[in-house]
Amino acid sequence: METNWMHVGLMAGAVYAAVLAACLVRRRWTWAGLGVALSNAAYVALHLVAPFRGVLDPGYAGYRAGLFDVPAGPWVTLVTGAIVLGALAAACIALLARQGPAMAVIAVVDALLLLTIGLPEAVDGLRAPHAYRIELGEYLQVPGLLAVAIGVSLFCLPLVASIVWSVRRLRLPATPHRRTVLGLCAGLVGVYGALGPVSPPAAAAPVGPSVVHDDLHACRTVDTDGPCARSGLCRAHASAPACRGTPWATDPASGEGGSAGPP
Repeated sequence: METNWMHVGLMAGAVYAAVLAACLVRRRWTWAGLGVALSNAAYVALHLVAPFRGVLDPGYAGYRAGLFDVPAGPWVTLVTGAIVLGALAAACIALLARQGPAMAVIAVVDALLLLTIGLPEAVDGLRAPHAYRIELGEYLQVPGLLAVAIGVSLFCLPLVASIVWSVRRLRLPATPHRRTVLGLCAGLVGVYGALGPVSPPAAAAPVGPSVVHDDLHACRTVDTDGPCARSGLCRAHASAPACRGTPWATDPASGEGGSAGPP
């Protein structure tokens, strides 16, 4: 019997909602805390079924979000399960704790979510909005600019406000502890920068006309062992469009080809 993963997600969502409702009925929350809880609950909702499909669904494609690219298997359960538990814990703390050291949990969890998922997804969407899309399994696909707007408004900007709110509410008697939390957040920013895209190495300069022109359609007939290649001249094809503007282009004064390399 094939598992209906939408039903699994609905049941998991009901359990998570019951946990948040238990925190709400204690009536210790503020409106700002409720907003922080909802911003973290969005990440819980985004990962409702991934922790289960990682180990139970052999046809699962894997988990790809932000800096994560995890193939199907136990690692999906480990990564997405940690995201769900962290975001759920941050949401509960936002509803229960008015101020104090517990706010550090929200600051650290939301900084990790922002730097590993929210910010990279926003950057990818803004770079190529028409090619970007949000996929929640095979049940929901949101393409284009709408997906970019949803990603930025639900999974990026609210976390920035959440981090600022939680750091301001630390209210620790010893200033060094607050500096420790801020230093940890700054360190996470440094880690994100280190994991960013690396530019490819520059291509090596051509060593001679046979290397450059053998791959050009206009110069494929050049004999690489003949006098043209040995002398570094491409007189037969110096007027071809593929050679114009290169060291092998025809000299308009003499009508002869240029040298074998740049001057």
